[in-house]
Amino acid sequence: MDRPELLAKLCEALPGLREVAAAHGLSGGLEKVLKAARDGESIEEPLRAIGLFSFITSVTVRGPGAEHSGMVGVPGMEGGGHVVTGVYRCPNGACGRIEHPAAGGDRPSCGVFRDALRYESN
Repeated sequence: MDRPELLAKLCEALPGLREVAAAHGLSGGLEKVLKAARDGESIEEPLRAIGLFSFITSVTVRGPGAEHSGMVGVPGMEGGGHVVTGVYRCPNGACGRIEHPAAGGDRPSCGVFRDALRYESN
């Protein structure tokens, strides 16, 4: 698995990883992984060292057919002709994470780089 793909998985799984790490005394190790990610270093070995590599690489976040169309009504707009067709992407372009807007949903964020995902219109 290449670094951008691994970063995307880490970013998406981070809230759950924080819970798992806290429950197993691995929070310090996870913070070292995040520092390595922010510093542009390899994160595979640090993830393996704390036992979380297989956890994030074996989790299926979206199955086939589970992708959203990305088209949602804009809250507060009258009529049905207003849609959002863009996507949110990694704020630093370091990974391939893509999130589709959800009506009334919060702007997704990246726990690795501690920033909101950037919006790109189609």
